[in-house]
Amino acid sequence: MNYFENMKKRFFFIFFVFIVLVPLCSAFPQKKKLIIKLKENVPREVLENFARRNPESGNYSISKICSQFNVRNSQRIFADELKNFEKKNISQFGFDRIFIADADEKNFNSAVFLLSENEYVEYAEENFIYKLENKNISSPVTNDPYYDFQYYLNITSFNSAWNVSKGDSAVIIGVIDSGLDFLHPDLKFSYKINYGEYGNGKENNGIDDDNDGFIDNWRGWNFVDNNNNPIDDNKNSHGTAVTGIINAGFNNGIGIASCAPDCKVLVLKCFDFNGIGDEYNVSRAVLYGIAAGVKIFNFSFGDYVYSKLLKDVIRFAYYSGITMVCSAGNDGSNRLHYPSAYDEVISVAASDELDRKATFSSYGETVDIYAPGYRILTTSVTGKGDNMFNNDYFYVNGTSFSAPVVTSASALLLAENPVLTNEEIRGILVSMTDYLSGQNSWNNLYASGRINSFKSVVNNMNPSVARIYNPYQDFFAVGNNIEFVVSAASTFFSSYSLFYGTGENPSAFTPLLYNQQNQIISDTVFKWNISNLPDTSYTLRLAVNANNGRTIEHRQVIFKDNSTPAFTDYQTGEMINKDNYSCLVLFGTDKKTLGRIYYKRKNVNEPYSFFYADNGNNNIGYVSYDHFGIFDESQLFPLTFYEYYIEAEAQNGKKIVLNDTSFYFRTKEQINNYGYLQKNYYLPPSQVCKKVTDVNNNNNPDVFINLSKNNLRLEVYEFSSGVFNKISNDNWGEYIIARDIADVNGNNKLDLLASKGRNGIIFEQNSAGELPLTKIWSDENNDNFWSSGFADTDGDNLLELLGFGKNGLRILKSAGNNFIDAALLPYSGLNSEPNSQNTLIGDFNGNGKTETVFTDISFRGNSNFGTAYLSVYEYNNGYNRIFLDSVPMLMKADNLTAGDID
Repeated sequence: MNYFENMKKRFFFIFFVFIVLVPLCSAFPQKKKLIIKLKENVPREVLENFARRNPESGNYSISKICSQFNVRNSQRIFADELKNFEKKNISQFGFDRIFIADADEKNFNSAVFLLSENEYVEYAEENFIYKLENKNISSPVTNDPYYDFQYYLNITSFNSAWNVSKGDSAVIIGVIDSGLDFLHPDLKFSYKINYGEYGNGKENNGIDDDNDGFIDNWRGWNFVDNNNNPIDDNKNSHGTAVTGIINAGFNNGIGIASCAPDCKVLVLKCFDFNGIGDEYNVSRAVLYGIAAGVKIFNFSFGDYVYSKLLKDVIRFAYYSGITMVCSAGNDGSNRLHYPSAYDEVISVAASDELDRKATFSSYGETVDIYAPGYRILTTSVTGKGDNMFNNDYFYVNGTSFSAPVVTSASALLLAENPVLTNEEIRGILVSMTDYLSGQNSWNNLYASGRINSFKSVVNNMNPSVARIYNPYQDFFAVGNNIEFVVSAASTFFSSYSLFYGTGENPSAFTPLLYNQQNQIISDTVFKWNISNLPDTSYTLRLAVNANNGRTIEHRQVIFKDNSTPAFTDYQTGEMINKDNYSCLVLFGTDKKTLGRIYYKRKNVNEPYSFFYADNGNNNIGYVSYDHFGIFDESQLFPLTFYEYYIEAEAQNGKKIVLNDTSFYFRTKEQINNYGYLQKNYYLPPSQVCKKVTDVNNNNNPDVFINLSKNNLRLEVYEFSSGVFNKISNDNWGEYIIARDIADVNGNNKLDLLASKGRNGIIFEQNSAGELPLTKIWSDENNDNFWSSGFADTDGDNLLELLGFGKNGLRILKSAGNNFIDAALLPYSGLNSEPNSQNTLIGDFNGNGKTETVFTDISFRGNSNFGTAYLSVYEYNNGYNRIFLDSVPMLMKADNLTAGDID
């Protein structure tokens, strides 16, 4: 009997039982009753105490839990029924170790959780009452009060999938992110506890009790600070938000529901307050997670560069049987994004509440599946959420929050069928999707469609595999032939075909193999002669045709490239890096390369040292079109000349060197940070509004700031008697960024100019001396006014309103109760956009006329770098550009300033 026939028979049995049982009954928990199955190796004294109805007796860990949570009156659940069976049969299945007990309703869930995790307990669960009914499958009732705000649970059919599975605590999900808020009331049972480092003070005893190489790692690990405290300090609550989607508390009477509530998350903190993390720590976290029993990883991060190190680690995880799910990116493009583009991961794009592609979502040939990623209600770090959700929950957008939806569905699959491989999980998910609005097949824009968790879970015995093993993503062909090794198999198999298309987003595909009738598992099926094909990128497409009319596909981008790379950009400059000056080198290439920078002391007979570009070191480099290198002068001799040259290596192994006699710099002494007296007052970490004012007319200065560690909530601090005191009370909410404050319309009331995203808002005082709380103007919801400030740009002694629009700098004038457009100062580059809210206003050439200075930037193709344009407009009976200059690569207007420097 072949593999697929076996799977069909296994599925028939499960399907038959499912059809017979599910329509007849549904279940709901009965309070105060607890079912406990003890493990086979339970101490005899514990077993006897349970049999004597005294589970709280004794000095064992399970006895202490029963005593703490008042678990009592235990009795064998099958005391009478077991008399009819032989003892050896009873013992084999452990029926003599199953007890039912009473427990207080208060903290009942805590008792269930701690008993479930206890060393002597095989499982602990609520007792359920069943009732007869004549309905088809219905959604379980959840008492989570914010469930109705979670549209994504219904549109993806988790509400039906929960009738089949809510997961299993044995399915460990490794969340590599910014950590977790362990104090959040909806997440206190979400994370995996390492009992080798837990209990009796082992959490912080400074000893590696379980000999795994990590000390006191009882609830995950912090790879950023290399300690046992993986708490989420990210300014956007990123890791806490991701985990809430996966397994926040379910039916616990608070907060939200979650997708896979019975699974456990292993907390692997690799990203800091600003959401920055490196691939070295991510790679460490992957290996740590595999050793700790992770079955599925959630990667809600990525970039357009990649390192060979992380690629190797991901391949290791894949061949270790681990399923990896990754966000596809948020720039709305089809650029290759990593690690989501790797063959070994499931790449997830974002849909919205109307089942459309979310406008911000990346897409393309390497995306596998969509999941909702717009207005996703989830957990925040406590106190940092939305007011309407008691500050503990908030809405989030992004593919970062689509990925955990698919991660959760993968977990439900694995809970129902633990023998599924990572490829089979992917195959089931992509073959059971619902098409998005306007979709009728797998394509470049919509991939396989939007996930349907219920159809996936009930088809857990119907695996499909569509996979090109050779070549692989980003393969560089340097010979004349490529051998194809593929798997093409499905319970619903009809045939398979193999195609190629020219470019990364081809408009048409050419068949290499068509309608092949035999299923294939990891076998060579074709040798492709590419000798007559031009050097470029090619998209490969394997399509398994199912007898239900769907296709299961795997797509990848490879390259034929025998040419040497070429440099496209180069720039150098000086920057301040902490307490040192540093030489900054920027360079670009016409294809993806690995950048190295070689250096030595000038005119000294010594070998060159090198480091990888892009924040790399001597061991880790990143592959990209664009590179930067920073010489850390704190590690170099001071007041010494150094020379350097640049090397770029393409994926085909060919290299190019850029060198010039001008490639040298002189190190400086460390910046003197003495001579300044630190005051004994301070503001919390924040973005500070550029204007200080006395908003309440009490002769004390007031500062508007946005709190960095609290979702940029806007507050006002007043300086009085040597200290800053907060005089506001979260009056504006989060992400309202203060830009300027003045009386712009001449009514003797202060006006606060702010922005939320790229939309402008003005708040005004109701009367003098009050906080400006009344919204008098806004240009919201169209991203066409990124507030800059108030200024008199035309010399009429009246303030104008400045903000960056889609096509240029907008200047608006006050007109009573409204503001009208007075001028648009166009951007300079092709498809340019602003990259800062900063403008300079003044008479910079001393001719008595006012100039307005700003920058815009135009990107080139796939490059992260572009051309920055500096424009100077002067008002002389109209706004006229009097100066224009451009700089290759990247310059931000935040760095613009003016002053008398000589």
